[in-house]
Amino acid sequence: MIKVPSMKKKPMGKKFETKASKAKAKVNRQLKSGYKKTVRKELNKYLEKKRKLRAQGVANVPPPERKMAVLLSKRRKMHRRMKGKRERNKRAILKIDEMIERALRYRKLSRHKRSNEIKQKRKAKAFGDMYVEAEPKVAFVVRIRGCADMPPKERKLLQVLRLRKIFTGVFVRMSKPTIKMLQLVGAYVAWGYVSEGVVRQLIYKRGYGKSRRRRIRLDNNFIERHLGVCNIICMEDLVHQIATCGRKFKRVNSFLHPFHLNPPRGGMKKKRNHFLEGGDAGNREKLMNTLVKRMV
Repeated sequence: MIKVPSMKKKPMGKKFETKASKAKAKVNRQLKSGYKKTVRKELNKYLEKKRKLRAQGVANVPPPERKMAVLLSKRRKMHRRMKGKRERNKRAILKIDEMIERALRYRKLSRHKRSNEIKQKRKAKAFGDMYVEAEPKVAFVVRIRGCADMPPKERKLLQVLRLRKIFTGVFVRMSKPTIKMLQLVGAYVAWGYVSEGVVRQLIYKRGYGKSRRRRIRLDNNFIERHLGVCNIICMEDLVHQIATCGRKFKRVNSFLHPFHLNPPRGGMKKKRNHFLEGGDAGNREKLMNTLVKRMV
């Protein structure tokens, strides 16, 4: 058989390879050194030209008009931006100060109210009389039963009260129609009167607002955006309006989403029985505070 010579290149010898690589490296060094020399020459020329111009007084020549206009517009925009930022910061600080002032004023009012009640009680006791407190204006209602075996009338009333799920709660202004509604759905809800501290706890821990059919966590900016027209700008304004049944109670209550609460710690006794019979349903007046604290 005739052997066909392979087309592969034969590897170069070690000596030849080293010589070639050395030659290549030498050429590269020369090129680099030449490039460096040319760059150095150009730089020297530029520096000499600059020195001459400076000696003649031409170095401080102003830039062209177009460039000047661009620089001025950029500077103006920067100043405007900085000014806007300073104003925003100033407004934010003033707003925070106002919120703190309002919170302190509301605390002072509540303390004054409590101390006034205590004085009235002592005065009545001194004269041998009995002091009767004013009836609460606001109640908190919690749904404690599901929809099993529920008549349609009660179901509709619970929808009107915005209690569509079990363990949801809402604030209600006390009036003849609301008292009648609560009596009709008394077997399915627990309701009573809560203190200002419990109202604050509910709004801060479980408070959500409504915006475009969405449930959004409450914060001061969100409140101001939706209730700023009513002069309500912070959480303490909400607490004050709900606790004292203020002028804007209806607007604030409709803005608040129903409170989603936990099942009470320790469980419930008897859902189907009235509170006075040892159960959980119906009116429990000021003892509602303990139930809400167990559910928050």
